[in-house]
Amino acid sequence: MYKTVIFIETRRDEYGVSPLIDRTMTAGRLIETLSNFDEDTPVLLNNDNGYTYGIIDEDTITEEDVDIEEDEDYDEDEDFNEGEAYEVLQDEEDEGDEE
Repeated sequence: MYKTVIFIETRRDEYGVSPLIDRTMTAGRLIETLSNFDEDTPVLLNNDNGYTYGIIDEDTITEEDVDIEEDEDYDEDEDFNEGEAYEVLQDEEDEGDEE
């Protein structure tokens, strides 16, 4: 028996929050994306390429104020190049496959 689910793949992109602020999906965009699916479809987190899975519930969604000025890694003028980021992630995945 099969059941359709929505997977959100988790990634470890940075050690700090600030470098990700301008690169991540907004709440509005997430709502828009999820609106393309049936509202009764379960949403799961896919961790470590499917090695483990997680749930999302009201207790796991929080809102915090983050001081991006204190983060030395944050540079709002730095352009994010999705192609370069993909290549880096792809290289890391390829290296993991060789082991």
